This record gives sequence, C-alpha cells and structure tokens, in this order.
Amino acid sequence: MIFTSREKEVLKSLYQAGEPVTMSYIAKTVGVSARTVKKDIKNIKEQIDESKVEVKTKRGMGVWLEINDNQYLKSTILDTRDVINPVSPSDRQYWIIKQLLNLEEMTSIEELASELFVSKSTVVKDLIEV
Repeated sequence: MIFTSREKEVLKSLYQAGEPVTMSYIAKTVGVSARTVKKDIKNIKEQIDESKVEVKTKRGMGVWLEINDNQYLKSTILDTRDVINPVSPSDRQYWIIKQLLNLEEMTSIEELASELFVSKSTVVKDLIEV
C-alpha cells in the first residue's frame, strides 16, 4: 500500500478533524478541489486496510475515519519513504535526492521532469533548493 503525498495529507486532515467534515473543508486544508478530494478518498478506500482504519462517507454528514488501530494509521500518514507521484515541493526534493543518490549514470532535467510529471523549470527550482 503506497499513498501519494496528497492522499496522506487527506488522511492527516481527516485524522486531525476527529469528526465528520465536508469535502470542501478537506479541499481547503489540502489546497485542492473537492472533486480531487473525492478521487483521493476513493483511492484511499481501495488501498487502506479496513480492519484497522475505515474511511466512512455519508451524504449530509461528511467524511470521517473509524480507527481500530491508531498505530497503523500514524505509520501510514507519517511514512514518507515510499511516496509515489510526489506533489509537494518538499516531497519532490526528497524524491530527487533519492533518485540522484541511487543513479549510477547521468540523468537529465528533462528525464526527472518527465518522471515527476512537472515542468523542467519546476525541477530546476527544486534542484536549486536541494
């Protein structure tokens, strides 16, 4: 089970709320649209171990977590080692560092941008920060 950094942010927002919240609330917290949050929640539901944590949705009430194993949820949210499709600048920078350290040959900014699904200028900015 590997979540994107945005899906982890959605989970963190739900965990911190501690009660049913609207998609709009999560969208504002994460910085995306409510439609994107709905997609992320669908992906989370497909991947998460429902015996330990369940994502509940109910029309008119909102979205909330039913937690049976708090440690499982915390390790899921806090684990940043296997981030796929890094979205935030810090996640991208971590990913770039990891990639560069593991490469045995040269790579180009274009290749990094293609793997990250971002522009070359975004990769350059991240490299400057790194």
